[in-house]
Amino acid sequence: MREDPTTTLDSPKVKKRLPRTLTNDDVERLLAAPTREAGPKAQRDLALLELLYATGMRVSELVTLRWTT
Repeated sequence: MREDPTTTLDSPKVKKRLPRTLTNDDVERLLAAPTREAGPKAQRDLALLELLYATGMRVSELVTLRWTT
């Protein structure tokens, strides 16, 4: 069997960028958006946004939550 010549090679370093964060004004406008309308959809949207903001979960995590009653 031959020896693998790539075992001694280093992987290239990939720069990882930090995610862009929202400003306080951005968050306030985002949370205020559903309150401009009335109804169940506005209540749902506000609840989802507040859950995201309060827990720090990702949207992908939020949409995969299983609800039980």
